[in-house]
Amino acid sequence: MQIEILENLPAETLHIANSDSLEKICDGYLGSNAIVLNFPTFTDGRAFSQARRLRRSGFKGELIASGDIRSDQARFYAQVGFSALYFTHGYNKKVIESNLNRYTDTYQNSAFTESTVFDRRIAKIEAARLSGGGAF
Repeated sequence: MQIEILENLPAETLHIANSDSLEKICDGYLGSNAIVLNFPTFTDGRAFSQARRLRRSGFKGELIASGDIRSDQARFYAQVGFSALYFTHGYNKKVIESNLNRYTDTYQNSAFTESTVFDRRIAKIEAARLSGGGAF
C-alpha cells in the first residue's frame, strides 16, 4: 500500500466538512482533482465513511486525510481510499511505513485491494472443483 505525506495542500483543493452526509455525490465532487476530508478529533471517524463513499462513486483524484490523524492509522486511511495525509501536527514516517507494509494480505475489501484472503480461498476451491480434482 502506498500513501503520500504532503507538506502543503495542492492548489484548488475542495474541502468537505465531516458533517456532510454525501448521500448524493454531485459531479462537482467527482470532477475535483483533490479533496480534503477532515478528522476534527481522533474519535470522529466520519471521514472514513466519506472517503469510501467517494471512491465507490468513482472519484479518481487525490483524497487527502487531515486534522487529528495518526501515524499508526496509515493502513486504515489507505484501505478506505485516502491517497495522501496532511498532518497539522508531528508524525513519525517510520511508523507510517511500518504500518502500511506490516501485512501483505487483507481480510476486508478496500478501495485498492483486488482480492481478499476469502476471495482467494473461494477461487482455489472453485478451481479444484472445476478441474475434477478428486475421485468420483
